[in-house]
Amino acid sequence: MYALGSGTDPDSNPLTAYAHENSLLYAGVPVLYNYSEAKTERFYALGGIFVEAIAASSEVLEPVPEGSHVYVNVRHQKSRANYGALNEWSSSATSPLSTMQIQPFFETIANKTECAGGVLSRIMNEEWLWSPHDVNSHNVPITRALPVGDAGVYDDNGHLPLLRRGISKMVIFDNWAHQAEDNIDSQMWYTKAAFGQRVFAQNRTTKPGAPNAWMPEHFLTVFEPSEFEGLWKRIKTLKDANKPVVVRDNFTVVDNRHFGVKGGWQVEIVFVIAHQIDEWRNALPEQTRLNLPTYFPQMNSNELLDQFHLSALSQYASWLTRHAVVNEIRGMLGGRAPTQSSIFV
Repeated sequence: MYALGSGTDPDSNPLTAYAHENSLLYAGVPVLYNYSEAKTERFYALGGIFVEAIAASSEVLEPVPEGSHVYVNVRHQKSRANYGALNEWSSSATSPLSTMQIQPFFETIANKTECAGGVLSRIMNEEWLWSPHDVNSHNVPITRALPVGDAGVYDDNGHLPLLRRGISKMVIFDNWAHQAEDNIDSQMWYTKAAFGQRVFAQNRTTKPGAPNAWMPEHFLTVFEPSEFEGLWKRIKTLKDANKPVVVRDNFTVVDNRHFGVKGGWQVEIVFVIAHQIDEWRNALPEQTRLNLPTYFPQMNSNELLDQFHLSALSQYASWLTRHAVVNEIRGMLGGRAPTQSSIFV
């Protein structure tokens, strides 16, 4: 969830967001943010609670009883004006709406126009939130709205909620680069940020552990930074040899208070990096090969608009998984065949 009051200055008021989970069972902000962390939104506190999915985006009507599992009356809330569905059109004109917080164009508008942040938030999905730690004089939680943006701005690899739950084995698929990016510092933003590294994003060099220049230092760092060099060397060696990039190893988890990750333990990860592999491409029928862009599989989401490209991407992923990933997963599981419940991807 975007903190619209943040991002005016990379040092004194850096860009931030709050973890929001939504499933068929529950929804909410699992991490408790106190006033010093949520003050830009005028919240005394934010999060620290899950509610049933049917109560997501709601207003609470009474004080919340003490306890870890309680019942309370709520009223469902709808956004006053919500054009967030435009993002589902998947066109280059509308998809940036869900990533407006890191878009230079929107950033310029918001900084120059006082009301722009509020106006822009109305063209995004909103979620009505309340926290038992943010109450009025009658001890009833105060309901406030925050825009829900593209989670990929912060967690494009999907590892944060898994680490928050202590999952010790996982597979992470990452894209080597966005199309024809030749600058090595522009590649694999989120994996690098997870290891506390700097990246070059949107024509700026970020602080360590941040995929955007306006985010605070180590905002996304969850792995020991000193372990990245060995991983990077192995990835580069395989890519330079034009082989499938699949690397399995153990990594040390470090504390990340903002996203609720507790460090001090090891996680085993199979990193799978998508890049152009001649062996796969040369095995395609000639007409198929000629109709794929030279930078495939580094296609942006707003390019995947037809069955041909989606099918090709699916076939690439299946080939890569069978060719190089399955054996690593079996090795991670001690030789057992993977089951749906034994590993997270």
